[in-house]
Amino acid sequence: MADTLTLSGGGTTAVATDEMFAHAAQLGACQARAEEWRARIGAVLAADDGAGGGGGPAMGMTGASGWAPSAASTLLLGEAQRQVQAFGAAVERLRDSLRRAAESYGQAERTITALWGAGAQLAAWTAGGALPQLLASAVFSLLPLAALTLLLSTAFGIDPARLPALVSGWLLADPRLLNSPGFVRLVRAAIGSGDEFAAGLLRVPAAVALPVGAHVGAEEGAAAVTVLALLAAAVGSRALRETPERVHRATAARAVTPPGGVGGLAARVPSSAAGSPQIRIERYGETAPRWVVYLAGTADFTATPGAEPFDLTANVHATADGDAASERAVREALAAAGAAPSEPLLLIGHSQGGLVAARLAEAGDLNVAGYVNLGGPLGSVQANGVPGLSIEHTDDIVPALGGSGHAPDELLTVGRTALPADPAANQAAPLFGAHSLDQYRHTARLIDASAEPRLQGFERLVRDFAGTAPGSMTSWRAERVPAAD
Repeated sequence: MADTLTLSGGGTTAVATDEMFAHAAQLGACQARAEEWRARIGAVLAADDGAGGGGGPAMGMTGASGWAPSAASTLLLGEAQRQVQAFGAAVERLRDSLRRAAESYGQAERTITALWGAGAQLAAWTAGGALPQLLASAVFSLLPLAALTLLLSTAFGIDPARLPALVSGWLLADPRLLNSPGFVRLVRAAIGSGDEFAAGLLRVPAAVALPVGAHVGAEEGAAAVTVLALLAAAVGSRALRETPERVHRATAARAVTPPGGVGGLAARVPSSAAGSPQIRIERYGETAPRWVVYLAGTADFTATPGAEPFDLTANVHATADGDAASERAVREALAAAGAAPSEPLLLIGHSQGGLVAARLAEAGDLNVAGYVNLGGPLGSVQANGVPGLSIEHTDDIVPALGGSGHAPDELLTVGRTALPADPAANQAAPLFGAHSLDQYRHTARLIDASAEPRLQGFERLVRDFAGTAPGSMTSWRAERVPAAD
């Protein structure tokens, strides 16, 4: 399992590991110390010259006795000053090299992302243009294909009706494809190519369609799920149709200590177990309350809404920036807990909970001091002006479902490959294992242990927000209102 963190965003175009940025910060401290010593030696030499050899106090190097360096000492101090200056210059060059390496890596990442996007857009436009011919060809090839499938199944002694189950069973037994960072990148690029596919289908020329698509980005993923929901509604299906919800307190208030860092926040995020509370709210401060909100991930993946508002339907509407029951439930729970819209909030969530946290920060009607996303699909979220930390595993497909949008400057993205690189070990990993809450909690602990300045800055934001005094905690359960209500 790789414990190396890769950082991007946070107001810089550089992309590198946390160790690399931490080394650059250490070199900066060394450079400042070298400059300090060079200045102190220079002050002693200047004081000696000005006193005609008599000397006087200078930067703590001379005492009340009037001691001044001798000629030999002056030569040694001059040589020391040159050596310190040379050391400082060497440190500066090494630090600049690290910076340039991070910038070059960032440029390479942006180039690769752009190439993936351009390739996906061209492929989508081509597929859209060829779709009518493909459908026509499929009609004439169904019989030969069915005959070939029947022949191969008979030859290997396989019931053709079992083929879909065999394919899904293969994926469950060997999930390396779905857990592959390359496959995740492919999905992220494909999500952002919906309008190019439509343009190809409508015969829009590539010279017009592709440059337009390059500026749409992850909002295409939101448009795709919106169209999906509208189609379901148009045919009269209850699938993906939002319903009202209600919230009730699941636990009595109890005392709680401040979380203490990003790892402490992640440790308190509720699980997505069926029937359990999805929202945890902590209050700190009596006269000027501050609120920390923890949100669970998706608990129900069926297309038709049931009792669970943190479900696939809410996922679709939250991704499309629509009216999601899970987001409404958080607002209701905050109001019931006594939080005023003007009081500061710190939000953290896993999967859908991370997306909802970012949407609440984006909305602008709440006083959100910061938010943390653990594996949610944030591609289309633009929470400008709010400090954010998005933890996204490179082998987790869920963050890729948001597409590849343009992250706001205030969002710091931390990546890590969660599953083992060894093929044998990876084959034993569970399906979508990189998306598990435990994996994201581990990454959050690595962030707290990192010496990278921006990660340390966000950790301080968490600690300063919650303070040191105990607070109070309540848990809340949200449910969809049955149709008969």
